[in-house]
Amino acid sequence: MSDLNNIYNENLSGINVPATGYMGFRKTLLLDANLNDTLVNAKRIAIRDAYQVKGLANELKGASIYETAENIWDYLRANTVYKLDKKGIEELRTPARSLVDGKKGFTDQAFGIDCDDYTILVSAILINLGIRHEYRVASYSQKGKFQHIYPVAFDENGAPLIIDIVPEIPQFNYEAKPIIDLKIIPMELHELSGVDEIEIDIEQEAKQDLIEALNEPFSLSGIEDEEEDEDELLEAHFLSVYQK
Repeated sequence: MSDLNNIYNENLSGINVPATGYMGFRKTLLLDANLNDTLVNAKRIAIRDAYQVKGLANELKGASIYETAENIWDYLRANTVYKLDKKGIEELRTPARSLVDGKKGFTDQAFGIDCDDYTILVSAILINLGIRHEYRVASYSQKGKFQHIYPVAFDENGAPLIIDIVPEIPQFNYEAKPIIDLKIIPMELHELSGVDEIEIDIEQEAKQDLIEALNEPFSLSGIEDEEEDEDELLEAHFLSVYQK
């Protein structure tokens, strides 16, 4: 297990900037979005915005995939706070936004991230490291009533490594059971190729985020009603690239 003390700091310096998603954008699934909407868009956000956590991924990389996965679990468990989304509203955050909202949860109970956000964030980290993984959606009460999503990485020998960050999970590589029903969404290796070659045009990315938000089953939240101190936090951590 590598020493994580050098990774955690007030400025979240492990995050690779510049990137979109730092500007206060947060995408919220509409009330009528179904499970498939959530899964498709979670996967899309993880792949599209993986570059946001490239620096953090490199910091968390261990000598083996097992050690890397454990580092990810330990870091996010120590430095982010879990908070369930408002009833009837499913918010899918970019990886960078999850780090900000998750960290702010320590001092403001209005903030935190849920299992969807953790899955996107962990997936984005694993994508940067080229680690094969999947999303598991589990039901613990009755078949077809899915209640929880979490990422699972695979080590060099194909053994699964559970990276479930929610507070009910007592330790790394622990899978809650009994599972009544399970849906598996693989992240194929061919989908992970070329991530490092993605070139980011900040202005174009911002415009594209807005276009996607208006045309897909998403709505934008956190723009009209963002608290001023939240915007200040985002600016302090991530927006220095925009300062002339």
